[in-house]
Amino acid sequence: MKNKLSDLIINKNIETVSIIGLAKNTGKTVTLNQLVEELYLKSYQIGVLSYGRDGENIDLITGKKKPPVKIYPGNYFVTAERALKGNDLKYKKITGTKIRSTMGYVNLYQSLSEGEVQLVGINRLSQLILVKDLLLNKTDFIIVDGALDRKSSALPKISEAMVLATGAVIGKNMEEVIEKTKYEVQKLQVPYLEEQKDIIKLQKYCNNNNSVLWTKNDKIKSFKSPTSLLLMKDIKEYLAKTKAQTKYIFVNGAFTGTIARMLIEYNLKNITVVIPDSTKLFINQMEYNYLTKNGIKIRVLYPINLISLTINPFNPEGESFEEEDFLINIKKQFKIPVFNVRSERY
Repeated sequence: MKNKLSDLIINKNIETVSIIGLAKNTGKTVTLNQLVEELYLKSYQIGVLSYGRDGENIDLITGKKKPPVKIYPGNYFVTAERALKGNDLKYKKITGTKIRSTMGYVNLYQSLSEGEVQLVGINRLSQLILVKDLLLNKTDFIIVDGALDRKSSALPKISEAMVLATGAVIGKNMEEVIEKTKYEVQKLQVPYLEEQKDIIKLQKYCNNNNSVLWTKNDKIKSFKSPTSLLLMKDIKEYLAKTKAQTKYIFVNGAFTGTIARMLIEYNLKNITVVIPDSTKLFINQMEYNYLTKNGIKIRVLYPINLISLTINPFNPEGESFEEEDFLINIKKQFKIPVFNVRSERY
């Protein structure tokens, strides 16, 4: 029997997994539904929640139909109270939270029947941590649906592993889709900082929301600059004043193209830029390659455990791919398992 996505998670003893889509229509919700069904059929207790919004019939941005989120008897799920209005699903409320949303208070529910549900109301990392804690002692597995452009739901603080959904919609042809996916995987698998003592120090600054300039003579200057632009200007000013040589720059937030360009502009070479985790990396491939060419390494404090890719060969906006051909070609590029959960051969 072929291994499926659920087998991968079970065999690796992963209790919390985030599912993230590279774009709309890459099959994220389809992947979530497949995983929930597989685990349910294996008699596991499951909790499902979304960082953002999922399960609505019509996408609020594109106006196109979306696949619903499916729930089975006994499943736990987290959503806002008005999201269940008019729903045919039978359920019971387990506990409330103090989280307020535009659709009412967010609660933890348990399904009493099979049906569809809209998951909404969680928009902050602190809220995600809170509701995850409510589920920990009630479930065998927690599945987090990551909203578009909110890859932070894959933070190690939240989930032990990540499944990335990619598909034909992200490129003009198969070659472009594969190349874009390779780069996204490369970013997500940025190595962690190896020096354990340095990691512990930087984690303390991270927890205090500070960015850091760490010099080669081991002096540490912390910053609370409100934007990446101001951070880099503060660092430039400090370096000009002290003539210090840089060992690390810890950016406690998004590492953007602005920072990449300013590093190059300031002629900072052969240094290490550290970020909390790879979901904070927002630079394009050209910027990434240029940094590497200049000896600038990027490292993370908290690595992401990317365990699998899922693919969607269908593109509602352009060219679709032959599913088996797409699967074979993309599998050649990655060491992690790749699944097409909608394929008859899955």
